[in-house]
Amino acid sequence: MDSRHGGSVSRVFISYSSTDREFVKHIADDLRKQDFDIWMDTSDITGQLPYWEEIQNAVEACKHFIFVVSPTSITRESGAMKEVYHAVRHNKIVVPIIVRETNYDSIPMVVGPGMLQIHDFTKLPYDEALTRVIRALKTNTPTLPKDISRASTNRPARGRTAAAILIGTALIIAVGVIGMLIANNNNSNQFAGTVIAYNTPNETVAAFNFQTQTAAAWTDTPTVIVTATLLPTLDATNAAAWTPITRTVDYDGYKVEMAYVPAGTFMMGDDNSNQADERPAHKVEIAQPFWVDRTEVTNEQFAKLGGKADQTSTFTDPRQPRETITWIEAEAFCREKRGGALPTEEQWEWIAGGPQELIYPWGENWDTDRLIWLAGDRKSTANVGSKLTGASWVGALDMSGNVWEWTSTIYYKYDLPGEREDPTDTTKERVIRGGSWAYGIDVAQRTVFRTANRNLRAPNIRQNDLGFRCVMPIDSAP
Repeated sequence: MDSRHGGSVSRVFISYSSTDREFVKHIADDLRKQDFDIWMDTSDITGQLPYWEEIQNAVEACKHFIFVVSPTSITRESGAMKEVYHAVRHNKIVVPIIVRETNYDSIPMVVGPGMLQIHDFTKLPYDEALTRVIRALKTNTPTLPKDISRASTNRPARGRTAAAILIGTALIIAVGVIGMLIANNNNSNQFAGTVIAYNTPNETVAAFNFQTQTAAAWTDTPTVIVTATLLPTLDATNAAAWTPITRTVDYDGYKVEMAYVPAGTFMMGDDNSNQADERPAHKVEIAQPFWVDRTEVTNEQFAKLGGKADQTSTFTDPRQPRETITWIEAEAFCREKRGGALPTEEQWEWIAGGPQELIYPWGENWDTDRLIWLAGDRKSTANVGSKLTGASWVGALDMSGNVWEWTSTIYYKYDLPGEREDPTDTTKERVIRGGSWAYGIDVAQRTVFRTANRNLRAPNIRQNDLGFRCVMPIDSAP
């Protein structure tokens, strides 16, 4: 690669809606004049591979990813949304630009490592906005804002100060960059958010969430907020010694407990299973740590956070899991109301079985006292977290039993090719995991409670034993 901009030339992928193509071509031409290596489908698709495979390869090869935000690019059906999810999943530096008037509240919260300021071409003259985009593309490691103060962490931060993040003065590991500038009240457009607290074996560390703002209020120097914690990495040689770590996320007064899931490697599937779709066992790397809900989403949480579904749960106690919900409705809740996503199938099995590849979340042996299953005269779900002894290695509860859980993953047999993660596809069957209260009356049925077991449902199906939980990137807050 050429040595320009103080280092290697930046490979830039531009993702956009076809409605904005002419405007985007103009931006691309101007960026090429600044020696950026621009990739656009209109000029760079070779036709040698299937279209989406070429898109994936191009996204993975880029360093920066420009997400062109407009009313048509942020719809569920938009190909741009599919591309930006892929970029976030592969830890690309996402530079969002707004080219047509767009309601900030409708912009999906797809925050990846290094997400920079949203550059709004509708609020500034073209040349000035372009200059800011060029500056962002030259930024590899954004710097800390000068006004961030550091203080002791012997208690959680309170309130919503726009000036500081309380972080520990020692043993701090910066695990992600959220590039959103804290703006004044006149110019800011803010996602709902809060201060969160990470609970580790040693101390509590508070971290601030992110905001967005219009270009007019930005400073010349890119300003970021670093999420800092004491979160450890996994010692694969001593996985059994892992101590669960949790955090409490406050959604404007409603608190959700999440468990920390470290990165790692495991063998997914089970070659000894009589279920063909669990074979072959294959090595999977969970490259990035993340957060997962300790319990399934409850009826109370779904209602309090404004979840939308065409039908109510069959079992309506506030602490019972939210069931009778489609994949489409569950995915939208995690994305829109929680700022996260459904877990992928790989993430789910890692949460449940971990580096030891346990048969059940609690260990190697079947134990009727550790899960909610069809025992005695049971005719419904139970309150989430009822079986504390059934917790997985990261502290997630009800990974087996109570309700099946939606994953984000499209169902395929492991040895067959296919696109497994497409949030815009609302037709293909999705993988569900974990078994439910309605299974286990005979020994043969109990296979569904194993961590490697797979099942599937169409995304528009509702069942009174099918619910979900959410995951969030390690460097984000709601």
